[in-house]
Amino acid sequence: MQAYRYGESHDLSTSEIGTARNGPVLERGAERVNQSREAKNKAVVLEAFEALFNKRDYTAAEGFWSPDYIQHSAHIGPGRDGLFDLIKSIPPTLKYEPG
Repeated sequence: MQAYRYGESHDLSTSEIGTARNGPVLERGAERVNQSREAKNKAVVLEAFEALFNKRDYTAAEGFWSPDYIQHSAHIGPGRDGLFDLIKSIPPTLKYEPG
């Protein structure tokens, strides 16, 4: 199997299209599957950010942030509650805009 480097152009018409971090990518259309998974993941993140940062719907946001969430910033209180408390403390006009 031939390995490909990121950014290198190659023909995707064969059944063996290269390697990925998790191992070989052997099926045609695998790139589309990865893009689809990426799009779904992005949609979940945007939904979570919309719930917490824009709607300030803490009940909905609890479904996205684990009770065991680890907050690594020294400027924000620990855990999910620290993140939620930060959002409660900022002006409601401050919103998240994707892009």
